[in-house]
Amino acid sequence: MPLPATNKFWQVVELQAGIIKTVRNYSGELVHLRNEDVEVIRAIDASMNTPTPGKSPHQFKTGDRVKFKDDLGSLWPHGHIAHSTGDGRVSVEVDVMGRLVPFVVYPYLIERV
Repeated sequence: MPLPATNKFWQVVELQAGIIKTVRNYSGELVHLRNEDVEVIRAIDASMNTPTPGKSPHQFKTGDRVKFKDDLGSLWPHGHIAHSTGDGRVSVEVDVMGRLVPFVVYPYLIERV
């Protein structure tokens, strides 16, 4: 029987280093991430921690529907371009667990759908 996601439960989770793939969704409910989700998040994190390629021109416009190129299994929903930043990156809003989450990425990491 799963434990209820109470404040006491989250205190234990935050203190234990061995509890993985457990997160809260926007309404505070317990959600278990699949291995595929964790791998996509790791790939996005790794690509964001590489040296900055510098400004590059892109053809994306606000409202364009896009997907992440690294998402080979098409596990993540498509997003849309929210805006372009001044440093050559674009903000992509993706519906993750019922909430629009902005990802600021370089244009070479996304493609139009």
